[in-house]
Amino acid sequence: MAGGKGALLYFIDGNNYQPLCKPKKTGGRINSIATLCERAQLDLGDYSLTFSTAITMGQNYVEVYDMSSYNVSMKITRKRAVRCISYHPSLPIMAIGDGSNEIIIVDLVGERRIASFFVNGRVNTIEFSPFGDFIVVGSDDCIFTIHEVTTFKVIQEIPAKGFAMSVAFSGTSGQYLALGHANGETDIIQLGPLLSIDYISLTDLHALPSWAFEEAIYRSPQGPSFLQRCMFEGSKESLMCAAMVLKQAPNSVLTFDRTTGK
Repeated sequence: MAGGKGALLYFIDGNNYQPLCKPKKTGGRINSIATLCERAQLDLGDYSLTFSTAITMGQNYVEVYDMSSYNVSMKITRKRAVRCISYHPSLPIMAIGDGSNEIIIVDLVGERRIASFFVNGRVNTIEFSPFGDFIVVGSDDCIFTIHEVTTFKVIQEIPAKGFAMSVAFSGTSGQYLALGHANGETDIIQLGPLLSIDYISLTDLHALPSWAFEEAIYRSPQGPSFLQRCMFEGSKESLMCAAMVLKQAPNSVLTFDRTTGK
C-alpha cells in the first residue's frame, strides 16, 4: 500500500509492482498505513482480510480496508484527530492514539472498544512490543512511557528531547527501542529485564547480576509474578519455563515487594 497525491491510496502487487485496483479516494492526506501481523492473519484465515489494513489521514477517524475488495470495511471514530495506530503483534487488536491524550484498544473481530487509558499530552506515536505485553507511547508531554498491556500502568518513563515523535521495537526480541525526538535526534536504548522475562535467557539465571536476577524473577504487587504469568498462559512452553525457573530459584514462588524489600 502507498499514499499518493490527491488523498489516494494505492494497492500494489509486491511481485510485479503492478496496481491491484484503481486508486482509492480517502478522507484526506494519508499520514500512516498499518497492517495486521502475519500470525494473526494465519490464525483467522480469510476473515482477517476484512480488517487487515488501516490508515490515518489527520481526521477524527481511522479507515480500515477489506483486502479482498480494496474497499473501506469500517471507520473507527474519535473525538479528536487520530494521530497514530498500531496493530497488536499476534491478535486482531488495534491501538489508536489521538489528540485528546487518549489511547483506545479496539477488538477488530468484535468491533468494540475493550480498553482505554490516558497520557499527559497529545499522542504522537504508539507501538506494541513484539510479544504484545507492553505498549510504548510518545506524546507532547516530552516523555516516552512504557505501559503494561494488562493494566496500562506506567512501568518506565524515558525523557524525550522535545516532543516524543516516533518509537519502534527491534526485530522479534524487542530488546532494543529506537526513539525519535522533535529536535531531530534518534536514540537506541537497550531495555532491561525489568520490562519482561521474555527479554532475557532462562538457561542460566544465576549468570545475571543480582539486581537483574531479582527484577527478572520477582514482580511488585502491581503485577503478577513470572510464575503466575506462566500459569495464566498455560501452554506447554510456558510451564517448561516455569519449571526451569523453579529449579534455579525456588523462592520465585514468592512475590518481592520492591517498596519494602520483603
